Amino acid sequence: MKSLLRIVIRYITTACLISFAVLALSFSAYVYSVIKYRTTSGIYHTLGKITEGFYWNEDDQNIDLSEESLELLEKHFIFAMELNEEGNIIWDYRLPEELNQKYSLADMASMTRWYLNDYPVKVWNNQYGTFVGGLPKNSIAKYRLEIAPEALNAVLVLLPAWNLAFILLLCIILAVRLYRSLLPLGRGIENLSENKPVCLKETGITFELAKKLNQASAILTAQHNALNKRDTARTNWIAGVSHDIRTPLSMVMGYAESLESNQSLPPKQRHEAAIIKEQSLIIRDLIEDLNLTSKLEYQMQPLNLSLCSPASMLRTLIAEYYNQDLPQKYEISLQVRNEAERILLSADQRLLNRAFTNLIGNSIRHNPDGCFITVTADGDESICILTFSDTGCKIPPAVAEYFSSPDRHRELPEGLHIMGLQVVSQIAAAHKGTFRILGSGSVELRIPVDNMRQVCY
Repeated sequence: MKSLLRIVIRYITTACLISFAVLALSFSAYVYSVIKYRTTSGIYHTLGKITEGFYWNEDDQNIDLSEESLELLEKHFIFAMELNEEGNIIWDYRLPEELNQKYSLADMASMTRWYLNDYPVKVWNNQYGTFVGGLPKNSIAKYRLEIAPEALNAVLVLLPAWNLAFILLLCIILAVRLYRSLLPLGRGIENLSENKPVCLKETGITFELAKKLNQASAILTAQHNALNKRDTARTNWIAGVSHDIRTPLSMVMGYAESLESNQSLPPKQRHEAAIIKEQSLIIRDLIEDLNLTSKLEYQMQPLNLSLCSPASMLRTLIAEYYNQDLPQKYEISLQVRNEAERILLSADQRLLNRAFTNLIGNSIRHNPDGCFITVTADGDESICILTFSDTGCKIPPAVAEYFSSPDRHRELPEGLHIMGLQVVSQIAAAHKGTFRILGSGSVELRIPVDNMRQVCY
């Protein structure tokens, strides 16, 4: 941006001088602290010398440490231990009682970077396992670097104080000069954060920034209006779910449980009541899933993706309908064509099964006199096509018109509820697919297939 370039060019020289001055000051303070408070050098070389002294003791059938290495150990560490690959202690020296006798990989990673029960430790791999040498508490402060506490105090206290005083002295002068030119922009940003319209004068050195803020204000206003439309759609959706499902469902579950526990009824009727209660519980879970699809609609929750076969899922679902005493006036037929048998989708199986259940359940609920339901699975290496149709009543034209319209935020006609199909549409969109109502009244789902998920049997 040209306005930012003007600002950068004007102050680049001053910024460079400040940077070099701060760098020199910081380096000087660091060198001073390290020279005065440096820790013992060559610690890792010492670790190598110590671990070279391990040998296998034939008398007790265990490892031991030579006298030379033990003297070196006593000079630099207050305790030590040797761990095998399983994290068990196979040798130790003056090990504190509060320490564990076994360590996991997570414990090893933690002690390597930080502490072991507040003891600073040094870790070194050798032929028998991992050597851990312990130092006195508070002898080393572990941050990004391992330095003595005195040096750390110098770095954390003196260096920031020097830098702060030096930078403040130079920046106050520059801040006053920038303040007047950036004050209008600051007020504009404040108004923008409070969702207020912004209209800045596009003049002076910051005229291009003012122009961009004015454009951002116009974009945010348009987005705010779009969010209001989206909230309206969600409100209609939640209201429909609460009204159409939850209230009658609670009554169904209550009566079903009462009938199931009524010992005066024949076993068959109590079994049927149990089935009603079980299906009511499933519907209750489906209502919770509807809230999940709402989150997917607004990209508030990720998909739980896994490999699943749509053909296998449909077979299982149709078999469950028949196992749950599907009335004889209904018949469900599954046709798997072409390569659909081989297709594996990377999808959220629970949501995909919800979509299938909604489409078959709609055909059953809206055709009380019975119908023949046909489910067709088709596709190839790039697309999976699932079609649901029945011989009963067709989908109302108003519903088909609603889903074919690009404007999904308008209010629905009174008495028209599309919760089931709306959920199917959302699930298809969450899987980068499409949902269509065909002219024959059939419903078609198209879900892309990842070529890496295509399996040949």
